[in-house]
Amino acid sequence: MIALLLVLVQGADSSGFDHLKHKALFPSCATCHAGAEAKGAPLWPAASSCAACHDGKIEKAVASVQEMREKVGALILG
Repeated sequence: MIALLLVLVQGADSSGFDHLKHKALFPSCATCHAGAEAKGAPLWPAASSCAACHDGKIEKAVASVQEMREKVGALILG
């Protein structure tokens, strides 16, 4: 939870995701990160939920689930 708060203060993290930009649309962390509040729920949002806006027409298309997992894994593993 502390890491998530730091990301909100800093804006874009090293993956390029800007939490501050998205906070206006999703004021609760649990909107995208259900696992932050509900035991057993996924911590990371499904790419399909992001694709509602990030479809390549409204906003830049999101990476595939595999690409996102590789990027997050690289961040975690350093």
